[in-house]
Amino acid sequence: MRPDASPRLDHALADLLPGTGLRGRRRLVQEGAVLVNGRPRPPGYRMAPGDEITIVPRAPVQAPAASVVHRTGDYVFLAKPAGLHTVRLEGGGAPNLEESLAALCPELPRPPRLLQRLDFETSGLVCAATSEAAVDVFKKEERQGRCVKGYVALLSGRLEAPATAKAALKTANRRKTRILDLEAPPLRWTKFTPLAVLGSRETASLLGESASQDPGAAPEDGVATLALCTLLCGARHQVRIHAASLGHPLLGDPLYGPGPTDGPAGYPADRPDAATGRPSAHLLHQAFVAFPQAACVLSPPWPLPASAMARMEGFLDIAPSWDILAAFAPATPEGVKCSRR
Repeated sequence: MRPDASPRLDHALADLLPGTGLRGRRRLVQEGAVLVNGRPRPPGYRMAPGDEITIVPRAPVQAPAASVVHRTGDYVFLAKPAGLHTVRLEGGGAPNLEESLAALCPELPRPPRLLQRLDFETSGLVCAATSEAAVDVFKKEERQGRCVKGYVALLSGRLEAPATAKAALKTANRRKTRILDLEAPPLRWTKFTPLAVLGSRETASLLGESASQDPGAAPEDGVATLALCTLLCGARHQVRIHAASLGHPLLGDPLYGPGPTDGPAGYPADRPDAATGRPSAHLLHQAFVAFPQAACVLSPPWPLPASAMARMEGFLDIAPSWDILAAFAPATPEGVKCSRR
């Protein structure tokens, strides 16, 4: 294909891909699906007369499947595995939860509407609504601080005691969220509760890696902390950047961690996901969502040590109870049924 004259590659693609916006075109270039004269180039590459653009057909991606966990009233709770996008990406044909809703909920006259979005690498619960009225109710509960989300994360280092990250966030940059030098309102805080501290061998087992240390050496103490991370209204990458602001980024986080490895040698940040071949850099799982109309719990599918598993399960057993969440949602009525999976 020979494009019309254009100073930038991502602009030249507009005529070749008329149904794709600028973000989608840039994503295709960054993913290597666009070549100039047979070579990959950055989105800002300046075209020259005679340059030839090739659109590379992409092979279908086999992504892990989502599932329905629980349905109550006008709400559906879905399990999104790591390695699956939540919504359709512009310019991409990657598998995603949004486009599978009709197949997951065939009994409904139309697919439910997603109320949350998790990152590609993040697993866990995603809540959806089957009516516009239910959407409005959920958004109202969020604004009033009566919708609590709980994540389980593997943080680098030893988190000694519960801590709350209160920094306001700037999310204008779609790739990376930034900390602002001011305090956010309580609705935007993230509370971190340490559940268990894991040594290097336990962490290596959890990540599916082999720790590169002398097998006869004593395990390093405090390589990682399994933590419960609770928030009310989330922003993009909130748990990840708030954890980093406390000095404990998610173990292996390539965006907010200190470098290619967060822990000792043997824990690479770009561990490939078995299903997609793409990096699965860190462990983050939304384990519960609770608001006055519905609540659901889903444990992470991680091979945790028995002691850490027991500690986590103990917290998740009581987390969605309104007595425990009184500090977050003081006006929440009692008697909401919680599905525990």
